[in-house]
Amino acid sequence: MGTLLGITLFSAAAALTVDRVYTAVVDSAGAAAHVGRYAAFTGTWTAVTAASTMRGTSKSAGRLKKRIKSVRGIIGRTKDK
Repeated sequence: MGTLLGITLFSAAAALTVDRVYTAVVDSAGAAAHVGRYAAFTGTWTAVTAASTMRGTSKSAGRLKKRIKSVRGIIGRTKDK
């Protein structure tokens, strides 16, 4: 649960940062600017969340491989048997 909260907070912070940069660069009141701002915000949120999730999944897979290797060593089975 802590990892999910951390990913969510990091994604929100990154998305808000992009939102502020976008607002500073494109300061117009047109509808296209609002759509672009929304797209930049949600795109950043999605990208950061996906990257964080992929990184976490990769780490979990590595830890699982280590645990499997340890258990096989303890019970005396190798991968070939």
